[in-house]
Amino acid sequence: HLLYHAEEDQQAAIFSELSITFPDLCRNSHGAAVVHVALSHGETSQSLALCRSILGVPGLLAQMGCCRHGCPAVLEVMGVLEGEDRDLQRARSEVVGHAAVLRACRYGRQVLAALELAAPAAGAGSKSAPRGSAQAATLVAVKAAYGGA
Repeated sequence: HLLYHAEEDQQAAIFSELSITFPDLCRNSHGAAVVHVALSHGETSQSLALCRSILGVPGLLAQMGCCRHGCPAVLEVMGVLEGEDRDLQRARSEVVGHAAVLRACRYGRQVLAALELAAPAAGAGSKSAPRGSAQAATLVAVKAAYGGA
């Protein structure tokens, strides 16, 4: 709840701490919920920096996608990265590269479906699906399933 009501300097302090502890938080279901809230309530620059840090750890996005609260956090990462074409492509490549791991778990399959990557990785790139409205609708549906978090 602190991120919802934090003053600007308090929020900066929280993001400073997150920038240090994010790998452990992302690997833990409840920690991933904290990361999700931080991404959705932080300043754009703070959220982008956290997303880039997550992408800097190979396999972390997939690990996060396999846990209950990590699934919406991964989708939030993708949402924050919209408009950042290079980073978004890097994140999608990370997910595709770990599709087998994600397919093996319940929440991972939800990530793949939400990102329209549920098909085998070889066929995923052959179809150019529009990201905008379809992805946004799926994101809304997944968020609704998690109580709007």
